[in-house]
Amino acid sequence: MKGTSQLNRLRRGRPAAILVRYFSTEHQSFPGPYVEFQNMMKDMQKKYPGLYTSEKQSVQNQQKCVDALWEPKSMEANINAYNAAYQNLIDNFGLDNESEIGTLDGKGATLLKDVFKTLDFEYIQEMKPTVSKGVNVEDWEAMDRKMKKASKLLVPVTDLLAKETSKMSVAEARLTALNLDKAKAQLKEWFKRLLLSDDDDLTMSGLPFDSRMMEQVHENMRTDQLKTFYKDPAIGNKEREVIMAKLVAETWDKMFEVVQQTQPNRTKKEYDDLVKVYHEVLDPTDRYLGRLNEKARTLFLQAYWAGGAKMVTEVEVGMQKLMMWYNTMPADYCEQWQQAISLEKELKLTGEIGMFIKCTDPLFVMKIMKSVREAYCSMHFTRTAHKVLGTVHQHEYEFQVAWQDDMLKKLPDLEEEKRGLRSMMADYSDKVDNIIFKQDVIAKDKQIMKNIHEARKDWPIPAFEEIVKGIVYERLWVKEGDARQKDVDAFIGDLLKFMQSAKGDIVALENKAKTLFPSTTVSKDNPVDDLEFRRTFVTFHRGVRRRMETWAFKDALLATTDNKLDKIHHKREVVMEKMKGEFPDPIIRLMKHLIETNIPQQLEKIHSNYGDIVSRFKGEVYGAVTSAQEMTDAEYKSLVDVLQKQNPGKKYFLDRATDANLLAGFVINCGGDKIDYSLASQMNTLKKSVQIN
Repeated sequence: MKGTSQLNRLRRGRPAAILVRYFSTEHQSFPGPYVEFQNMMKDMQKKYPGLYTSEKQSVQNQQKCVDALWEPKSMEANINAYNAAYQNLIDNFGLDNESEIGTLDGKGATLLKDVFKTLDFEYIQEMKPTVSKGVNVEDWEAMDRKMKKASKLLVPVTDLLAKETSKMSVAEARLTALNLDKAKAQLKEWFKRLLLSDDDDLTMSGLPFDSRMMEQVHENMRTDQLKTFYKDPAIGNKEREVIMAKLVAETWDKMFEVVQQTQPNRTKKEYDDLVKVYHEVLDPTDRYLGRLNEKARTLFLQAYWAGGAKMVTEVEVGMQKLMMWYNTMPADYCEQWQQAISLEKELKLTGEIGMFIKCTDPLFVMKIMKSVREAYCSMHFTRTAHKVLGTVHQHEYEFQVAWQDDMLKKLPDLEEEKRGLRSMMADYSDKVDNIIFKQDVIAKDKQIMKNIHEARKDWPIPAFEEIVKGIVYERLWVKEGDARQKDVDAFIGDLLKFMQSAKGDIVALENKAKTLFPSTTVSKDNPVDDLEFRRTFVTFHRGVRRRMETWAFKDALLATTDNKLDKIHHKREVVMEKMKGEFPDPIIRLMKHLIETNIPQQLEKIHSNYGDIVSRFKGEVYGAVTSAQEMTDAEYKSLVDVLQKQNPGKKYFLDRATDANLLAGFVINCGGDKIDYSLASQMNTLKKSVQIN
């Protein structure tokens, strides 16, 4: 948005006073409740500086925790303790048993070992993570954008509600009601996507127009200029080709008018460069290029339009990185097991799983604080949104109450109806009060609607300390009557002090939290069997299904959505959160498009085809030269030099091969092009000419 880009420019080097003026003017476009929300969040940042740390401080805290966990002696001790507990399951409780085909014995052990494994100290030491950015925080630009959009969407609702429908004709009143329903539906959809940071419209291209728009312009011009094109017998095929070529060229010129409408800040020179590159690199007359994936071609044009040759290279590097993620980024087993125990705190392997998390999660406390920030912000942002929609909520409530009251008017008085039934059923008069009457149902529904409406007006939110307590209890798997509760509460007190002061020892806090993990492991007094292994495995996958953000990158990207919009939005949110700040805009747009159109499986082909296009853009030509006898290096160099001299600006990279069937000479294959200077080819041509004669 214009305001967002302006803010980014200001942040890059304008004085702080200008920023103050920017915010003071921008706030005028925000709803009042949102301004209150912003002020409240500013107060929270002052009250809890340890929770709302700077990017630099967040990176430092993460690095301290990573360094502490990866301290060799400490890590080796933790891993040895965990592996000993794991070996105990194998030696004494059948974890190493395997089920035979057609039996269930050992099935749980077989399944669980797929997701629950030993740890290798040397391997984990090599996998020490590098910290380069802070923990993700509130996306203020996204929230600003959402609230500005809400302000715009509220305008037609307010205008339509202000109209006196009683003074309108029936048709006008119905049209007004229809328009009001449409306007409210847009606000409801806005609210539905409120907590999604990635809520842009469904689109891929950053280009100013697409092929459909160009086809429409071409069709309009053809209709105007070529009315007698097919009817005039004097126009031959060659003349038609010339006329059509001229028309296509005029269409390209005409498309700049579209550019001026869609992206008015772009110049004619930039557009001409794009057209030139399109014809040089993606020559529409080249049949070989027609085999390339359409999304790869669009990605190349996007990249060039977004930043010329530099962006083309950035996207090429980004696509290579993306494919590495696609093939290697693993699932977050640590968080998956964390979620599993949150679902089922009575698992007998809780002690072993806690030891696994202690060995592999360096940011346990920082994740707690991140969850606190997210919960606090999302709750209050939702509350703010309800206040912004107050007019809509009130109108909906009044309409529903009026509809229920109309239904009540059509029904007899309840007490009178009961008296009539008692007189008709004298022997069962005491049973009349057990009958469910429509009037009671309506009264109950009205009370429920009233409760919901009152809650929306002042959305209930727990106190900050209660939010912290709830999240800590969940992350430490505290259950009712838990013996650890007193110690956990003491830890919560220390955590709150750290948040308020920002001067505590984050590593000490991390270590204290991990001492609170369940300590009971499997033993003779706490045995497990194969059925418990199965229960643990099933619970693990229940947790996995609940949190797509913990999946491997490839699994999340290829997850099915059944073309349901809610699933598409959720999947896009998860994937975009992983990619945030890591890739240039053209790749982000591409990935959104692949998710939205349910074709993420094309990513590998797009990557391969994009590389081919970039090579062509750079003038690189890849192929093979096949000779009857093996070429010397001098002969090969001479051949390549001749090719490059005949084709200025191109660089040839040819693999060498031999084929005795050629007799003599050589054959060059580059994509769809073939140059045949072999003796076998010349002899075949001679034979054909002799046969014809």
